[in-house]
Amino acid sequence: RKNPQWLFIIFVLQLLVLIYVKATGLKNIEDSLKAYFNTNLSQQLFREQESAISFSVLLQMMNFVISCSVLLYLFINYFFQPNPADSIKIGVIIFVFTAVIYLLKYAGYKAISYVFPFSEHIDLFRFNYFLNQKLLGMLLIPFIYAAAYSPAPYNYYFLFLSAIIFFSTILVRSAKGLVIGSAYLRKHTFHFLLYICTFEIAPVLILVKWLQLTGYGQN
Repeated sequence: RKNPQWLFIIFVLQLLVLIYVKATGLKNIEDSLKAYFNTNLSQQLFREQESAISFSVLLQMMNFVISCSVLLYLFINYFFQPNPADSIKIGVIIFVFTAVIYLLKYAGYKAISYVFPFSEHIDLFRFNYFLNQKLLGMLLIPFIYAAAYSPAPYNYYFLFLSAIIFFSTILVRSAKGLVIGSAYLRKHTFHFLLYICTFEIAPVLILVKWLQLTGYGQN
């Protein structure tokens, strides 16, 4: 396989995280799954867990960052084929980039809940956002590692299936966000556009720029 050995070590660590989460927070996962497509249930779960961030939840957030980092690494490795000697360096950069974006989004949602005139709805959207991310981090695991270790052309199929799952959750999250903020969308169009540009479009542009500066986007 063209993928480095450290990728398998990451895979084992993620499995250990899932074992711990299942052993300590199975009910939380079941409630999250039920609330994923149901806004009313997510509101109820939000009221119950508004101020509770357990170690299990932190592990799920970290697992999401790792899953997204691995997915992005696989795309870069598949399409740009960087030097294998740089694999650890590229992996670390991608992980740091993903973690920073994730933390900035979390801090940003907390900040705008104090600035914008509809903090309760922003907090609810933030809760649904991170609920989706936690579930996505677990859902991606079998697909991204099937993409990493399957023979061609199945690795290609699993890679794009992982991307489809990733962007599908974005659509679901966006739909729930529209439901949550539908009463304020017309009154606060500027705030909505500001959010889209800052929290959704800007990270993608930064990633593309980084690929261009490092030369991967020119292959």
